[in-house]
Amino acid sequence: MMMLNVKGLIGVVFCVVSFASQANFKISDTLLKRVQQAQQKLNQSQQRINTEHQQIADQIQQKLIAIKALRKQAADIQRAKDEQLISITELQNRVKQWQEQSVYQNQLLRSFSDQTGLQLADKDNNIDLKKIKHHLQMQLSPKWQTEQLVNAQNQLTEFNTLAIGPISFAYNQQQAGLVKKKINQTVPSLAVLPIENNLAQQLDQLHVTGQASIYLDPTLGNADKLSDQHQSFRQYIEKGGTWTYPILLFAVAAVLIALFKAVQLIRLPKIDLNLAQQCNELIKSKQQNKLAQLIKQLPNVQAQLVETVISIDVSQKRDDHLVDILKLQKHQNEKYLGVITTCAAVAPLLGLLGTVSGMIHTFMMMNIFGSGDAAVVSGGISQALITTELGLIVAIPALILSALLNRFVKSYDNQLERLAIALSQTEKPAFEAEELPC
Repeated sequence: MMMLNVKGLIGVVFCVVSFASQANFKISDTLLKRVQQAQQKLNQSQQRINTEHQQIADQIQQKLIAIKALRKQAADIQRAKDEQLISITELQNRVKQWQEQSVYQNQLLRSFSDQTGLQLADKDNNIDLKKIKHHLQMQLSPKWQTEQLVNAQNQLTEFNTLAIGPISFAYNQQQAGLVKKKINQTVPSLAVLPIENNLAQQLDQLHVTGQASIYLDPTLGNADKLSDQHQSFRQYIEKGGTWTYPILLFAVAAVLIALFKAVQLIRLPKIDLNLAQQCNELIKSKQQNKLAQLIKQLPNVQAQLVETVISIDVSQKRDDHLVDILKLQKHQNEKYLGVITTCAAVAPLLGLLGTVSGMIHTFMMMNIFGSGDAAVVSGGISQALITTELGLIVAIPALILSALLNRFVKSYDNQLERLAIALSQTEKPAFEAEELPC
């Protein structure tokens, strides 16, 4: 019975296990099918998402392209507006440059007209370029001509002239030199050179043979103009205007006072710093005669200091007397020194005032005649700066003199003060000041 039960139990277990394995197999198959279905759905969803993403990316790309095109269009519109504004500014700059170029060309033509003596403008103020061309051609191929010039004796005489570039030579049997024409001068004049004899021979040889060695002016006449600009001190002062005279007045005052004070300070007596020790020794030894003789030999200020010491006891009263003597001497030494310092301070201010007045006059001339002519502007400015230069010329030496004299006075006062301090410690002698022999 037991064997049958065991076998039956084993069979039952086997049946259960087989049933369970079959059930598990069915469940795994179902799960695999479900997983495969889910994978397929996932793949389908992924493909759909990729397709939609691609479509959205294409749309975004199209939008970006459209935005870029719109930005480019907006930039083109803005650039067109900026170009319109820039073109106006450039046009204004071009007009300004053309005006400056026109002024510069007019200055060149005016300078060319002054140097050559040609009338370049007609009645309508039009420049005749043919005259300039003809003149330049004549300069490139110089020829001898006969002209009437003003000689060195201010006489109108006939000369043989030769123009070589901007330089013209002239000679006759008596004189030779350069042709010189000043502004507002209708007839040119002869500028005689120191080498006129050799120059006349060389020019005659050049006239006859066509070959000679002659001197040329590398400055093109500017050296002669510079020599004409040389002026005397009186002309220099008159050119500076009215304000130069007060500056000269202050200069004369500063020089005279400086000379007076220099002589006065040089003549000041030397200070003997051992005087206090000598007085102490004579007082202690009661040598009244030698003390009186010493006082007579001393200069005025030092004698006053010694007399104060021997007549007044050591006290505040004695110190006050000594201080009064020192202050009086210091006042005499420093007297009029402030005038020199004042002259040194006022002179450049007057120079600046003269410069301002001259600049105002220059601007008035520019307002009337314009600023195209640089000679008018530079001439007015140079004339206006004369007073500033003169004021500095006066102020700098005046400051130096004032500093030197003040230093000398300060050194002398310090030595005198040291002597007074040393004498203030001296005891009053037993004898009275009246007992000193005269």
